[in-house]
Amino acid sequence: MVLNVIKNATETASTVDTEESRSSSDITSVGESENERLVLKLEGLHRQGALNLEQLDIGDCQIGEHGINSLARLIRANTSLEHICLTGNKAISPSAWERLGEALQNNTSLCECGLDYTDMRDQGVIHFLGGAEGNKSLQSLDLEGNKIGDEGGRRILDFLRSHPNLKDVNLMPGNHINPSLLDEIKREIAERN
Repeated sequence: MVLNVIKNATETASTVDTEESRSSSDITSVGESENERLVLKLEGLHRQGALNLEQLDIGDCQIGEHGINSLARLIRANTSLEHICLTGNKAISPSAWERLGEALQNNTSLCECGLDYTDMRDQGVIHFLGGAEGNKSLQSLDLEGNKIGDEGGRRILDFLRSHPNLKDVNLMPGNHINPSLLDEIKREIAERN
């Protein structure tokens, strides 16, 4: 599924291409309420069987609480989604991160999450990883530029120890994790590769 949105969500409805051989989405330059309507549209298309996503890139879209709620429902329902990118979306609360993580609980297809530069901070990463605890398919997690400190760093290390399939966690630059804790995280990842 290919979905390209350049100017607004209304344009999106007319750009849906259901050709099965293509499966990525790119949503850029859309306002917050338009993005939330767009994610609802994606969710509706999926329910109708007209959408089977493998990749979803909704980076830098100013997606908010309602959009994250719809996205979480979409992730729960879409068993083919392998990659999601939320880069640069900074209006996501810790509780919304938790809902997104919970959507990954039983997901067996998602292997890459690009969550960089979302200003998650400690509470966001703690909530997201707490929600995602049951997920065993995640292999790559990009958390750079999120202002994560030692509390979040310790949660990342604990998550790594209980998730052996997670082989790549990008934390630098833009986080504030103590160098010794960061070294511990790096060692944990190095042992898997």
